[in-house]
Amino acid sequence: GMPTRVVNDQRGRPSATWDVAAVTWRLVQAGAAGIIHVANDGEATWYDVARSVFLHYGAEGALTMCTTADYPTPANRPVDSRLATVRLQQEFGMRLPAWKSALQRFLGELRLDR
Repeated sequence: GMPTRVVNDQRGRPSATWDVAAVTWRLVQAGAAGIIHVANDGEATWYDVARSVFLHYGAEGALTMCTTADYPTPANRPVDSRLATVRLQQEFGMRLPAWKSALQRFLGELRLDR
């Protein structure tokens, strides 16, 4: 089959919903107000995330990188969508695990034979 093409020029902070939910609940309990960005630690391109998944399944050869210009979509995607979690860390002393750790936990729980 054809390789899967994934953009390597859009940066973000991949995050696991259960990590975000757990910290959000802690913020609610602490009476936090205003805008507080909650995201797993670290940053990655979409290609970085896909590569981690493909490596996990031993299928790295089925993946190639491309640019946003190579892969046009109806929606314009920002090149940098990293959330700054400075307030979460400084005011509330909270930090989520690294995105790679969150992804490995997810892949460890994922069952493809369902």
